[in-house]
Amino acid sequence: MLSKTKLKNMFFIELDRCLQPKSHRNHGADGIIMGLNQGNLTEEEQLLAWEGYSELKRDGYIMQDPNQKHSDMFNVFTTAGKKYLEELKQKDLDFSTPKGELNDAVTDTRLINSCKLAFDNEDYWNAVSNAQRHLEIRVKEKSGLNITGFNLMSTVFSTARPILTIRAADHEEEKEGFKHIMMGMMKFHRNQKAHNEGTLTRQTAMQIIGYIDYLLKIVEQSEIQTPEN
Repeated sequence: MLSKTKLKNMFFIELDRCLQPKSHRNHGADGIIMGLNQGNLTEEEQLLAWEGYSELKRDGYIMQDPNQKHSDMFNVFTTAGKKYLEELKQKDLDFSTPKGELNDAVTDTRLINSCKLAFDNEDYWNAVSNAQRHLEIRVKEKSGLNITGFNLMSTVFSTARPILTIRAADHEEEKEGFKHIMMGMMKFHRNQKAHNEGTLTRQTAMQIIGYIDYLLKIVEQSEIQTPEN
């Protein structure tokens, strides 16, 4: 589902298009909202869009068009609104076509829930960070160990004395390879996203989270080893 923040940004971009010279497009709020996401908003998204529209007026980003005094549904940008519009343009946002959603690439419900809020708010860096933490949590749950990060993965998927045996791997080298993948996810993605601030594109975030979804399937299918006496 589209977040209120994203819907507000979509409204802003579309209002700007309607106000362009020679656009001849109706800039009434009702028409703009009904056309967001190519007219494919759910009822809940429409409600959020109207709430967002009210907040834009309340917070002083848009105001009634002085040339349309018969209706307060027609709006123009205030000075603050123009400044924010330029910030959006610098991000090169384009809402002309629907963007892929998390559930297009991810099937694990718990994984989706762990990073959906950040993803829907276009905070892709933290969405990936949350997904990485969720991968770590799931391995801890499955293995019963209470250690973290690199040490968790190297211990759980040890080829000498594994806690979890990967059913998808037939040979020792394959199991060793999976162990290194999981350790690499902690060393690179988890640590990088947790200890730094940065940006990621929507596509890159979906690719990384989609790969975590794949790794979780392998983890969930793994077998817990009974300790030898």
